[in-house]
Amino acid sequence: MLLQREINEEINIFAAKKAQENKIIVTLDVGGQDTEISKELIKNTNIISPNETELIRLLGKETILESESDFINACLEIRKKYDNSSLEFLIKLGAKGAMFITKDNIIYKQNAFSIKSMPIVDTTGAGDCFTGSFSGKYLETLLLNGKPNIEESLEFGTAAAYKSITSFGASNSMPTLDELKKVLELAKEVNN
Repeated sequence: MLLQREINEEINIFAAKKAQENKIIVTLDVGGQDTEISKELIKNTNIISPNETELIRLLGKETILESESDFINACLEIRKKYDNSSLEFLIKLGAKGAMFITKDNIIYKQNAFSIKSMPIVDTTGAGDCFTGSFSGKYLETLLLNGKPNIEESLEFGTAAAYKSITSFGASNSMPTLDELKKVLELAKEVNN
């Protein structure tokens, strides 16, 4: 279940609790509101998806996140603050790419894509596109393999987000699966 913060928090809490009762993975994209997130919501979340600014806001103190250990320490503090020791993090880093930090503090990184034949025109909605696409691929690989393929999910989400920023607008820039496959092919050509 993918939740976001542009709806009433009580609805998210209710949905997250019901999902947890039924062993459904809950991912929360923390964008949409700059207000404090309730402890109850995060306690009933498996994966939280902030950007770097939102991660610092969750931490509740100004800090600079540069190294992998900075990110790990931030995640450890947030887990403690919100009483969720198994919380995993899908962190959106914009032009620096993305990272996923497991409950065991294993870090998976994905560089951002850069394809000259597909220039960036509008970043509106890219984070939402990334989180949704990552979540879809995560679930697909989990169902097919019995465990998620985090690297493949990060790459898929990054390709979707990159395609979305090559068009104007939010909803009309969301890519189709065929468009995503094309971006992945072009990215492989650029990196070879």
